[in-house]
Amino acid sequence: MHDNWATTRERSRKRRRWQWVGLAVVLVVLAPIAASFGLGLVEGIWSVRDPGTSVGTRDHIGYVGVAMTMLVALAVQYRLWRAADEVERGQIATALSLAAIVALTTLPVLSLAQRPLGLRNPAMIGWGLAAATLIATRIVQRLRG
Repeated sequence: MHDNWATTRERSRKRRRWQWVGLAVVLVVLAPIAASFGLGLVEGIWSVRDPGTSVGTRDHIGYVGVAMTMLVALAVQYRLWRAADEVERGQIATALSLAAIVALTTLPVLSLAQRPLGLRNPAMIGWGLAAATLIATRIVQRLRG
């Protein structure tokens, strides 16, 4: 028995969407691991070349992970937006807008609080909050239907 064209197209679209989501999850997990491996190589090569100095890449691996997570989240949201209908495009636009508002409001506040709170890199904390907001908003939207 053959399905009609619309049902087949909808199934294909859902399958592609979940493939992109699966790819995003794999990339978000593997990107910090690959970054730490690459930074470890850089530090190892640097310490062999000039034993008296250290690059200090271990201090920055968390920031690299947050930055890569944000890039992957934005790329996947853009890809999902391109394949979505009007309702889902509106939801993605809302989630991206909320993430932008979080980034724009937390970055100045965290920059002002850097010295009193002893924050090492307030910009990465702000971007991490924006990425978490984007991902959490999309999860809530998907759960609510």
